[in-house]
Amino acid sequence: MKRHLLIIFTITLLIIMAGHAYSFYCGNELVTEGDLSAEVLLKCGEPLWREKHFEETLDTVHLGTPRTVYIVVEEWLYNFGKFSWMYYLRFENGKLVKIETRGYGY
Repeated sequence: MKRHLLIIFTITLLIIMAGHAYSFYCGNELVTEGDLSAEVLLKCGEPLWREKHFEETLDTVHLGTPRTVYIVVEEWLYNFGKFSWMYYLRFENGKLVKIETRGYGY
């Protein structure tokens, strides 16, 4: 019975943690949401994959008037090897806004 509870607990914990990470380490350097792309580059080096594009979004400015703005989006992927997680990073206008794990590296 105890073994079954441990298995259920472990699976539940993995489901909760799967996919989303709010920080990770590059060696001894902590990378967290809110870091600038230049900081991450200094901490982790060049990513395995990098893509840059623009996205259109609505922004509410003075008196609630919506206006169209364009943001610069960069998406990076780090692969730290087959015994470590791969990390997907999304930057908006140079600021890290999302960190996701993408399974084990290769």
